[in-house]
Amino acid sequence: MKCLGGTKRNPVIAWLESFYLDPKNGERLFLSVFLVHVIFMCLQTTMFIFPGIVFRVEKYLALFLIVLKIIVFDKYNGKMLLFGAVLIVDAFLVIGFSTYHNVLVFGIVLLGCKGVDFVKLLKTYVTGVVVVLLTAFVASRLDIIEDLVYIRDYVVERNSFGTIYPTDFAAHIFFLLCAYYYLIKDSIQKRHLFAGIFVSTLVYIFCDTRLDSITMLFLVIGISLIRLNKTFTWDKDFSLSKFKGFVSSAIPYIPVIGFLFMHFMSYFFQPNITFFRLFDKLLSGRLKFGSKALEDYGLTLFGQTVPMNGNGGSLVFLGNNYFFIDCSYLLVYLRYGIIFLFLVFLIHYWCCKKYQGDLYFLVILTVIVVNCVVAHHMIDLAYNPFYLALLAKKSG
Repeated sequence: MKCLGGTKRNPVIAWLESFYLDPKNGERLFLSVFLVHVIFMCLQTTMFIFPGIVFRVEKYLALFLIVLKIIVFDKYNGKMLLFGAVLIVDAFLVIGFSTYHNVLVFGIVLLGCKGVDFVKLLKTYVTGVVVVLLTAFVASRLDIIEDLVYIRDYVVERNSFGTIYPTDFAAHIFFLLCAYYYLIKDSIQKRHLFAGIFVSTLVYIFCDTRLDSITMLFLVIGISLIRLNKTFTWDKDFSLSKFKGFVSSAIPYIPVIGFLFMHFMSYFFQPNITFFRLFDKLLSGRLKFGSKALEDYGLTLFGQTVPMNGNGGSLVFLGNNYFFIDCSYLLVYLRYGIIFLFLVFLIHYWCCKKYQGDLYFLVILTVIVVNCVVAHHMIDLAYNPFYLALLAKKSG
């Protein structure tokens, strides 16, 4: 006897169809995965100890879910399909030549954030980082995890506050401040700018990290100039539009300039020349190690294994074994190859073009890439989420 109501649909299939038909579910899936991934990446910069397999399982599961989101929810035009294909093929070649998975993680997360509201993405990033930093700080105060304190020149205390090194903590604060200013860009007041100066001062006093403290001040100055532009009546003889046009046209090329500058200074570095010696001291030995890295490894298309030993973690003193490439551009160039460095330049250029009318974004991105001339966090999503703006959806 036939049922008059027809064949009953499988409720699981019906739910899957409704899930697929709602594009917001793709955004929800990505943000959920991104939050967990940011938390796990940030945990690796703290003194919390987990078995390595925990991080590997999380990484592969996160990449699987993001790829699933790309397949189910996303559509790309021909140009983006070509870019995505080149990026992923290069990522696998980098793995083959160097064993590093960082490019693959960065590439899949970048492609997966298509259609995701960039403001929501930044809020998710801030939530994950703040949760980890606060937990690490409290745990270090309660002696649950090791609280590392480094001494510079036998006098200055440098606190890590639960992270593996003072510069890691300071870098987290710097990128959080960048994200915070962008999230409140339409309502920034003087108190927010003074708060930025206050945070920069605290970071310098307790962590003694010159780079991040100075770039935080640069960030405050840049944001202040944007506010001044909105409130100040400019003299007609001063063409603000020409000045803004010059800045907007120069910003897309800052990473190229930064790379060429650091490559030139490192390549020609001579410790017996006073200028180089003083500049290297100002940069805490970055020219010396950059010069050694260029001499020992050199140019490759798809990267190579470049072992590095930093001062982070419980092993506080490494003596002559210390070797670390802090400059993001040299790090990408040497570890991941010239092809990926060119792709990073393209990503930066396209981000600037996409947000060319958003002075807040341009100023923040500029301060970040200046910071990355000396720091190594350019494509590390535990720190820098701003390149995800390339495919994320512009709010408003």
